[in-house]
Amino acid sequence: MHQSTRAGRNPRPEKVEAVLAAARKLFLTYGFSNTTTDMVQKESGVSKATLYNCYGTKESLFAAVIEQECKVFREVFTEILPETKSLEKGLYSMGRAYLDVLVDPDTLAFYRVMVSEASRFPELASNFLDIGPRTTHALFTDFIHSHCNTLTNEQADRFGAMFMSLLRGEMHTRCLLLINYRPSAKELDDHAVYAVQMVMRNIEALSRSSDLS
Repeated sequence: MHQSTRAGRNPRPEKVEAVLAAARKLFLTYGFSNTTTDMVQKESGVSKATLYNCYGTKESLFAAVIEQECKVFREVFTEILPETKSLEKGLYSMGRAYLDVLVDPDTLAFYRVMVSEASRFPELASNFLDIGPRTTHALFTDFIHSHCNTLTNEQADRFGAMFMSLLRGEMHTRCLLLINYRPSAKELDDHAVYAVQMVMRNIEALSRSSDLS
């Protein structure tokens, strides 16, 4: 996991926030390769020494921006989970929240940046995979397992991956490639319902086959 600031003298929180806000804006506008630390320093209004003390490299700065985005998403899930009483309702709430994030223009822009930079910066892409999609997969898996304790770890993991794949599907591909495409709220609702139904049917089918064996 990315270390938020470098060891040594800790910059004031407002300085760190200014750096992250500036970096986020520039990465989304110009991409990773075309954004320089000088641009971030100028946009944020901090000194070069402060910027270096916050994040020593552009890679660590980008990782911090991605981690911040994922933290917001995890906080949304944290608010949802205590209110959920059933697997089906919980999956719908989580899935619908995930879709809102997935089709958000800024999220899509980050995905496009990562795809374009992955071949040149494989470690950066791997970090994005860990703190983004893999973390979400783990959240889905843990929630399913907590409501279906008869499932093995492997089975719960498989259903978590299935749910995530169903949610993303062809809709996410269209959003990534068609800049002006934006699914309606009803389309997102229906998509979440379909994904939940498919996962529930497969879990129930597995449960029935286990009862018969």
